[in-house]
Amino acid sequence: NYKFNDNLSAFVRVGMDTYGDRRQSRRPAQRAFRQGMYREQDIFLQELNADILATYTKDLNNKFSLEINAGASTYSQIISNKVAQTNELALPGIYSLGNAADLLAITQVDTERKLNSVYGTAELSYDDKLYFDVTARNDWSSTLPPGNQSFFYPSVGLSAVISKMTELPDFISYLKLRTSYALTGNSTRPGVINNSYNLGVIPGSVTNGNTFTDQNLQNEKTEAMEFGIDLRLLDNRLTFDIDYYNYKTTDQILTAPISQSTGLSSRRFNAGEINSKGIEVVLAAKPIVSENFTWKSTYNFSRSRSEVVSLADGIETVIIANGPSGGTIEARPGGRMGDLYGRGFERDPQGNIILENIGGLMRPKLGNEIKKLGNYNRDWTLGMTNNFNYKNFNLNIFLDYRNGGDFYSLTGSQLYRSGSITETLPYRTEDFVPEGVVANGSGGFTPNTQTTTGYDWYRSYWDKNNTEANTYDSTFLMLREISLGVDLKPYFENLPVEKIKLSLFGRNLATWTKDNFVRHFNPQ
Repeated sequence: NYKFNDNLSAFVRVGMDTYGDRRQSRRPAQRAFRQGMYREQDIFLQELNADILATYTKDLNNKFSLEINAGASTYSQIISNKVAQTNELALPGIYSLGNAADLLAITQVDTERKLNSVYGTAELSYDDKLYFDVTARNDWSSTLPPGNQSFFYPSVGLSAVISKMTELPDFISYLKLRTSYALTGNSTRPGVINNSYNLGVIPGSVTNGNTFTDQNLQNEKTEAMEFGIDLRLLDNRLTFDIDYYNYKTTDQILTAPISQSTGLSSRRFNAGEINSKGIEVVLAAKPIVSENFTWKSTYNFSRSRSEVVSLADGIETVIIANGPSGGTIEARPGGRMGDLYGRGFERDPQGNIILENIGGLMRPKLGNEIKKLGNYNRDWTLGMTNNFNYKNFNLNIFLDYRNGGDFYSLTGSQLYRSGSITETLPYRTEDFVPEGVVANGSGGFTPNTQTTTGYDWYRSYWDKNNTEANTYDSTFLMLREISLGVDLKPYFENLPVEKIKLSLFGRNLATWTKDNFVRHFNPQ
């Protein structure tokens, strides 16, 4: 840090983070590895940050003041990941790469990325009532093609302290309105733009890569509009902080499948538009404030929706993630980010599950249609914190409520099919008539009257390929933390210490779930 004069100052900062990690994996002789398996992995990471920032402040007159910041930064990252593995040991129990009876499987991935930036901000304020902010930044990212490595993004903001500009009712202590517009950019991970061959298993051989990347790949762009209110009432005993935002993201870097006759399986390119809207509300209150006792409460509410407006021409869906048994997370125009798709029960026009007789036992019929089954994003969240102070004692309670959010569980399928949970206790010793309908042979359906066993029902209904049956609502209320503390300083006033505090705390102490079955998991 250096202060040139009363108006101008600057600082320079340099930091480095580095670590190395050596791992070994061993498996004795078993069905998957007849003679045993051994693997060695070496991981190295190094990150270097350096930045400089100059600040100029000036009172232009008794009303206007100006603050300008200008700076630059550089960031570099090096990651090396080397793996050598043998799936067959010559002598069981001797875990060494030199004891390999097969051809060693060796992979090595070395990546390096650099990001250079210049940026500046300016804030012009009028009489501590009006504030106008402007920012500008330009990045140069090594992970984009040479012609597109530079991208610029600005922002503007305006805020007004209404309570200082006009007369308000006595119960309003403070009122501030704010709005801003920002354009932000984002590059991609290292190595994405390299359309290169992969090393083959046979020494000296190469194979095609799986993905072809557009050599005109650009950075992703997000336009953001935000509006906010900061309201404080009753001498700051009650405060509201409300933010509404609307984001539009374009030129997303997407990966979509292509015909394998090309020798590849997918291509990577810029396309699509995602619109995200949301609101965040923070309510803070001091219901009780006295000489010996204080009660403070804070409630944090948030709700967000991200809609897929469009993808590239000719592309109806982009698979973001694949589940273990056919379920997918997909982005489809008109849908939401995070939509869950998969196979489910075949149903009649009234929505009843259709059953079929297999070997004298009634089983639910699994349909072949891929349908939307839910969304993994939360509908809304609410955090609740209550803090109580009595003399030198402090009690803090934090509750976390998250509404909505669906998830597929392969573990849930295995728990039902293995009979390992209390939900499978019914019908272990007697047959029963499962609820559903059967085809009546004339194109319609009638209620089922035939029986099945509990064993067969649990194994067929919760088949792992039935994404619908194994998808659950993860709504929950969690007692996130309780802490009890006492300030011991009053009892040790003669000790040469500034502060002594003893605290007892517990985290994630209890969870209540909307779907009772979800109690078997951590719903997060």
